[in-house]
Amino acid sequence: ALSRSTKYAIAMGSAMSGIAENTGEGGMSDAQRDAAGQLIFQCLGGRLGWNIHDMRRADALEIYISQGAKPGLGGQLMAKKVTPELAEIRGIPSGIDLRSPSRHPDILGADDLVIKVEEFREATGYEVPVSVKLGAGRIRDDIKIATKDGFDFVELDGMQGSTGAGSAEVIDNVGIPTLPAIIEAIEALEEIDARDKIQLVLMGGLRDGVDAVKALCLGADAVAFGTSVIVAGGCISCMQCHIGQCVTGIATQDPEHEKRYQPEVEASNIHRFLESVRWQIAAITRGLGYDDVTSLNRDDLVALTPEAADITGLPYEPPMADTAQGQVGVTS
Repeated sequence: ALSRSTKYAIAMGSAMSGIAENTGEGGMSDAQRDAAGQLIFQCLGGRLGWNIHDMRRADALEIYISQGAKPGLGGQLMAKKVTPELAEIRGIPSGIDLRSPSRHPDILGADDLVIKVEEFREATGYEVPVSVKLGAGRIRDDIKIATKDGFDFVELDGMQGSTGAGSAEVIDNVGIPTLPAIIEAIEALEEIDARDKIQLVLMGGLRDGVDAVKALCLGADAVAFGTSVIVAGGCISCMQCHIGQCVTGIATQDPEHEKRYQPEVEASNIHRFLESVRWQIAAITRGLGYDDVTSLNRDDLVALTPEAADITGLPYEPPMADTAQGQVGVTS
């Protein structure tokens, strides 16, 4: 779990850049809501912190099915990270191990899911969009279900995404990489003639504006950043997220660690990162001769490896020398 100060900094940074932010697991704090411009309220299987009052003050709702780094699995928050403040937000006793189930107890299939979507819309007076977060797995089926169940947009998370609550064998081996995930999602929508009926947000290991441009060219309507934002906000990758000993004060509920974190400073750093992403996207888009990112398309890309060509269907020409620096490149 991220610290209160970190969530506050991310909310401020995203608001400064004029983009939406997600509450993540565990409810919505007043500080986060007040600082954020547009806030997406996430609903997990455990329904921790989920309530009608916060639903109605959210700008969008998200039904979390799974995430790319550990699709199909739940999580556990150790007792020492469950502080009185966190416990109050999540509606549980403090100082106990907190386990998040791997699935929603009242969503056993597509029929249950469409009922839940309608419940959320009714609860909010049909005034806010409802989305679903999918860890890339059975993408073709999942995307078709999401479309037919009436979601406004899908957040598709590839396996290159990160988590502080997963084991190495799962993080390294389970799931579908982000690149083939968006390809299969687009194909699924085209198969049911629904490409214009739902928006696709791609996430999972995207690092900068260059990655964002490639995603947009391949068909994503928008992109989302997770770990990159946390790194911009001071993460040093000390790998202590799961035990709460993050010395920077980011992934901890220990007041001694959290007091080192300067939310106003890191909010500015996050804002600068997001603005650099924006300018990278703008520079490449202009270089390709467009004045709008919606003009980006597959014709603006080439594959740099035969494997990438097989996955994406992009053109590939073997180089004269082994100088390729990635899988997919932008061409003008």
